[in-house]
Amino acid sequence: MDFTAQAQNPGLAPLSMALNRLMNYVSQSIILLKTEYVILGYIEILAFWLLLPIAIFLRTFSPTRKMGTTMIAFTLGILIALPISIILGDMIYDALDPSSMIDSFSIPDPGNPPRFAEVCSPAISAVAELKEYGFWFTTCTPICMTYAALTCAHYLTFMPHAYPICYRSMFLSCWKPYVPFLVDPGWCWPIAENIYNLILNEHQIAYSNQLAGYAKLTPGEIDNIYDNVMGTALNAVVYNFIVLGTILIFTIILTIGTIRSIAFALGGDVYFYGLARLV
Repeated sequence: MDFTAQAQNPGLAPLSMALNRLMNYVSQSIILLKTEYVILGYIEILAFWLLLPIAIFLRTFSPTRKMGTTMIAFTLGILIALPISIILGDMIYDALDPSSMIDSFSIPDPGNPPRFAEVCSPAISAVAELKEYGFWFTTCTPICMTYAALTCAHYLTFMPHAYPICYRSMFLSCWKPYVPFLVDPGWCWPIAENIYNLILNEHQIAYSNQLAGYAKLTPGEIDNIYDNVMGTALNAVVYNFIVLGTILIFTIILTIGTIRSIAFALGGDVYFYGLARLV
């Protein structure tokens, strides 16, 4: 029997590679912004309530006065200079306005794929992730419970105390899953596995036929998407990433420079280890 496989809109590998690069740059930009957000949250709590009291305590005594002064400068720097530098960075970002490059980005929305609600259902997704084990659990559990109850029903009249023992034995003989090298599966497992493979094959064939007409693009639409991704989206995302990275470096340098200036003004140690090299 002949078998034919056909890909939807073949030859779009360069476009897929460009989209992967786009997502990498977007994810890195999000990581930078989330890092700043988390750091500010920790600084708000730790710097004022932990570092500043320790710094004032160390400055009280002569042997640790210089270290305490340096810690005060560090605390003031990250409490005042860092937020101000982030605000300045935001002003620079708004002035450059790298996000405006994406305004001309235009790709037709194909809409949701066929059977979107069914395929993306949390319950269906959970069962699908478990594969044949999920199908076995959802099908064999009621079957084996019914089988055990019917098989052991006569014990309820003559030997009620033996009913739980019979029920457990009959249920496990039916219900046990396939676990390599551990236990033999129950008799329901191969039935559920065969039904699962049959349903899976039928679903793949039926769903593939439904997807054949989804998001079908003409050559002109493909050219439009390629031009928008390569000429607009990729440039905008990369430019945005460069601006965010540059602003982050500017924020770090401005904060550290302010810490050194405050330390010098208060008589602290300006040349503590690694600071000059970091700047």
